Amino acid sequence: MQTITLSAHFDGQQIQLDEPFELEPGSQLWITVVPAQTAEHWDAQINDDIAAGKLDALADEALQEVRAGRTTARR
Repeated sequence: MQTITLSAHFDGQQIQLDEPFELEPGSQLWITVVPAQTAEHWDAQINDDIAAGKLDALADEALQEVRAGRTTARR
């Protein structure tokens, strides 16, 4: 299996994936905990970058890949 990044949150008792994803029993996981203030800073920075058009070229490239059929659906 290739490495994939999944977003998740801690509900006070368990780590919960934010979107369904099928994992095989015994799958190895690496967990990175991002402090809330860091996540908030990241959200503000990415929103600023989007507004400034800094991600337009990446978005165009991604759309070209989709249109060319070189992508797969995420489960």
